[in-house]
Amino acid sequence: MGAFAGKREVMEQFDPTRPEPVNHSGTFCAHPVTMVAGLATMELCDQKTIDQGSGPGDRLQRGFNQALRKVGMKGQTTGVGSLVMIHWRKEEISNARDTFIGVQSSLELPKLVAS
Repeated sequence: MGAFAGKREVMEQFDPTRPEPVNHSGTFCAHPVTMVAGLATMELCDQKTIDQGSGPGDRLQRGFNQALRKVGMKGQTTGVGSLVMIHWRKEEISNARDTFIGVQSSLELPKLVAS
């Protein structure tokens, strides 16, 4: 489960009704069945299981980064465990502004991926 919040002028950037909003995606955001399933999973998983689940995500991140470098695309990934995000920016991602700049510079690429 996760959440984020901020000042109105920051959160308005995510408003899908505004021109060129900042994309925020989440699978089953605020879905009660997902919340219950997540809690049950957390109660059943020990650290060894969690570590085993993180390995494939770490490999996926490395693979994406290698592929982006190989073809000369400006991009990189960030993530934790199985949660991986591609950022269309060559410079290091260290905060939300860096992510926003990557979204702006990607032009229509995220829409092509989501189609």
